[in-house]
This record gives sequence, structure tokens and C-alpha cells, in this order.
Amino acid sequence: VTLATFAKLAVSSHESMDRFYLLMVKLNSLLTIPLFAFLLFNAKGIIGVLYLPEYAGAIYLVQGMAAFRIVSRMFAGSENAEYLLAVGRVATVVIVGIVAASLNISLNIILIPAMGAGGSVIASGSANLAVNVLGAMMVYRMSSARPQVLFWVKVAGICCIVSFLNSLVIPNGTTPIILGGVAYIAIVLALLSIVKPLSSIDSQWLSKIDRRLVSPLRWFTQSEHDMETT
Repeated sequence: VTLATFAKLAVSSHESMDRFYLLMVKLNSLLTIPLFAFLLFNAKGIIGVLYLPEYAGAIYLVQGMAAFRIVSRMFAGSENAEYLLAVGRVATVVIVGIVAASLNISLNIILIPAMGAGGSVIASGSANLAVNVLGAMMVYRMSSARPQVLFWVKVAGICCIVSFLNSLVIPNGTTPIILGGVAYIAIVLALLSIVKPLSSIDSQWLSKIDRRLVSPLRWFTQSEHDMETT
């Protein structure tokens, strides 16, 4: 659906295409960063509930993967490939993929003998980060889009801080983890409603996509008055 939208905007308005790209980066980040942040600091409790004690060593692997994913979202993700494909830059997408795959294979060969599974996490995480950075750089070169650092800091900062504090007060066990997860979601939503990471322009674009999205996200959207004062 998003690729089709990018393709439609590519032949009508590059400015609208850039705005849609920025909006999709924000929405995908809002959907994924909270989950990765919770895994980053609560992996021990989650793995302890879902798996046998023999899998305790996987805690650091899950944390590593989550950390890479959070950092990578600063440079978007699949949105980069969709944007580039929509403007006919198929070769660019292929080259970026080859570079990332080569990096992944090389780092696996180098790191796994010395670090085991941890080396594989670093290799795949670095390759994924490289894909996002290279893809974002290509998008920035041909558009008005830029890294949304402030948005990323707000969302990632809030989620990571709340997740860390959550891990300090919630003991292990199925019920505490579930209750901790509910509390985490509630606190994150409350704080995001205060910092309001979405702009009024984002709200306008959401209404174009589906008006039903505007109502639940209005709590996290700045008004025009808020944007003027900031």
C-alpha cells in the first residue's frame, strides 16, 4: 500500500512525496520503537517467562538486536527503499542491498569465531544499520527530507527511560511482566501525549490517508499554536 502511494505521488508531487515519507517514518517508529525499548531493558523477564533457564544466555542477544533496531530507526527503514523504487532508482536499492549483505557476511566470518552468537547479532545489526543509513542518504540527496532527530530523541528517549525504570521495579514472573508491560504502555502513552511528537502537518496527511487515524492520534499531535510557540 505504501509503495503504491509513493509511486502515485512520484508522478504528481515530489513535495507531497517527501511529506508522506516523513510521515511514514514517524508512524513506523511509533509502532516499533516502544516494543524494542521494552525488550532492551526487560529481555531477562520476558525470556524467563517464555523459555527455559537454559536460554538465559539469549538475553544479551535480544538486547543487542533491540538496541540496533532503535538506533536504525533514526534513519528510517523500508521507507527508504519504497521511496527510491517509486522514483525508479532500482539499481540504487540493489547496490545498497549488496553492500549491506557483503558487510553482514564479512562481519559474521570475522566475529562469530571469537564472539559466537553475539558476533552474529553485531554483524546483522551493523548490516541493517548500514542499509538504513545508505538508503536515507540517497533519499536525502534527491528530496527535501532530512533526519528527524528531535522526533527520534523524544520517542526513543521516553521509551528507553520508562523501560529502564520499569525493569528496576518489576520482578520476574508471568503476572509481573504482564502488569509491567501494561504500566509501560500507559506511561509511554501519557508522556508522548505531553511531548506530542507529531505535527499538525502530519495530522493533515493522516486525514488524507484515513480520517479514522486522526482521532486516536490527536493526543500526540501538536496544534498550530503549539508549533508557533516552539
